[in-house]
Amino acid sequence: ALRYRQQLQFHYHTLRDGKERRHVIEPARLVFEHGHVYLYGWSLDYQKELRFRLDYIVSGSAEMLPTRIASSHPSPISYVLRYELSPVIARNGVSQHFADQAVESHADGSATVTARITDLFEARRILLSYGENCTVLEPAPLVEQMRVVATEFSKKYDTREG
Repeated sequence: ALRYRQQLQFHYHTLRDGKERRHVIEPARLVFEHGHVYLYGWSLDYQKELRFRLDYIVSGSAEMLPTRIASSHPSPISYVLRYELSPVIARNGVSQHFADQAVESHADGSATVTARITDLFEARRILLSYGENCTVLEPAPLVEQMRVVATEFSKKYDTREG
């Protein structure tokens, strides 16, 4: 499908609930990241680029469709990402996780990072790796996702007896 620039249909086990869902995409590229191979492609159902881990695609379900890939797609929704890193993390420099990120270093050793992103899931994954040393300031949808994660962690790791 990549080589012939054709749409691809497959069934995929979702991460959220483990359910199998059908996807029709216009495949763009295969990428090896974090020990796994991912298929990136334009989702016709969601009208945005999605990333699919190859080993979550149901074996034998992939089918190249006769429809050719469109020449262009609308630009994905972008967000301004702003987050603060504590001095514990930022005092020796800030890792480049996002294209065109700007870093404002503060006298106490902390830093505020600003970047433009299109993938909230990927940003959340990266920022959670900083643990308690990161505070997301914007965009609001990502702040809310982090709030939910913090609440769920608090429930799981509540040390009070009773």
